[in-house]
Amino acid sequence: MKAKIKIGFLISAQMLFVSANAQTATEREAQAAAVANQSRLDSQINAMKEAEAKVEAERRTREATWQQEQAKIKSEKFALEEAKRRADSARVAREDAKKEEERQLQLEAKRLDLEMQRRRVKRADDYIDRELKRQDAEIDVVKSDADVKRNESQGKKALLEGAGKGLENAGKNPPKPANITITNRTIEKY
Repeated sequence: MKAKIKIGFLISAQMLFVSANAQTATEREAQAAAVANQSRLDSQINAMKEAEAKVEAERRTREATWQQEQAKIKSEKFALEEAKRRADSARVAREDAKKEEERQLQLEAKRLDLEMQRRRVKRADDYIDRELKRQDAEIDVVKSDADVKRNESQGKKALLEGAGKGLENAGKNPPKPANITITNRTIEKY
């Protein structure tokens, strides 16, 4: 029995060895399959990581492009706003200059109107002065005529008085009348 046990043990051990070899071959195949599988999974994982990295790089590129476009749009918007501000400032400056020019023209027109009124007043004063001088001249002519008439009449009076006294003194012989001309008038002297 001991020999049977030994043989049985040997057979069992051999079977175990064959079985272990078979199992080891299966395990090796399984392990090789697992390694191949793992290698395939690793390459797929690496491919996925590369794809993800590529997608992430594309996303970053798109984001950077988008940010550049946004910066460009913002810059262009700022430039347009600045151009609009400058145009508005220039327009306001032109309007202010035009208003100032209009104000200056209005002031100049008022100044010219005042100057024209001053000249009219001066001319009116000149006309008044001339009229007064003309009236003074007429008064002087009237006074001169009055003086002439007064002098004539005083001269006639004195002449007549002298003639009357002469007749009184001369007595009977009256003198011959003499013609005396005073300012285009003839007076007979007795």
